[in-house]
Amino acid sequence: MEFVINAWLERRDPHIVVSHGASGARILDWDHIVVQRLFATGEVVPEDFLSLARQDVTELVLKLFRMADRLEAA
Repeated sequence: MEFVINAWLERRDPHIVVSHGASGARILDWDHIVVQRLFATGEVVPEDFLSLARQDVTELVLKLFRMADRLEAA
């Protein structure tokens, strides 16, 4: 399965969207509050989103999925 990550991290209100590569359906859609929590954990940093190979995208998406419930509930 392929994924597309759109990450607007340079904005004052950063935003991350992960979509299904074929259908374009949004799988994760995080606003600035969740994105700030994500980076505050230190498990993921903005540099993780730079120039990713397909395998790296898949690994990053899996990491984001594992963190999703915890971040959105906090």
